Amino acid sequence: MNIYETKNMYFFCAPLIKGINMIHICIINMQFYTNNICDIQHIFNKIENTVITIFNYKTPDILQQVKNMKPDAIIITGSKSRILYKNAYKLPKKLLDLNIPILGICYGYQWLVKKTHGTINTFGDKFHIYNKKLEINTPFKVSSKVYYFAHNDYITKIHDSWIPCIVHNNQIWMAYEPTKKIIGIQFHPEKKKSSGLAFFRAWVKWIIDTKK
Repeated sequence: MNIYETKNMYFFCAPLIKGINMIHICIINMQFYTNNICDIQHIFNKIENTVITIFNYKTPDILQQVKNMKPDAIIITGSKSRILYKNAYKLPKKLLDLNIPILGICYGYQWLVKKTHGTINTFGDKFHIYNKKLEINTPFKVSSKVYYFAHNDYITKIHDSWIPCIVHNNQIWMAYEPTKKIIGIQFHPEKKKSSGLAFFRAWVKWIIDTKK
């Protein structure tokens, strides 16, 4: 993967295959752990014809910068912060009005739910870390894979326009909003190489198919 750096962002370009359109993905880094960002980069290095731009969430005028870039999709990452904190890391809500598919991972999912008036509950200071085998059937299909979870907070209610995809013990682990093509996941696909590659490949294919 070729890497290009500017002041506020990084570009990553995967190997190209002729005859396949380039997919540009904007990743908004919500102060994720460095290893997790590297894991995402390594996975997309194996997904041909993808270009990744990584912004820090503190990037000045990030909404306009994303607009100008016109990406095919946005990923909002997990975070060291917690969405229920008063000083939780913020993004402009108008990101949801850009008509660009969004994938929210862990904190990113919780931010999406908060901005669309869902409900987030908490385990308090007890940090839950575990692996779980999941099969994804909606809005795209991924055969049964093991995914990594690490979180204090969890989703229990989503807006009526959202569709729950995976629910466990009243926790909504995956959901999506079909009109705006927004997906939220509580797990971290990037932490398991095989699972992550399968998940992100299916997600990218879903973006391509829904653009046709």
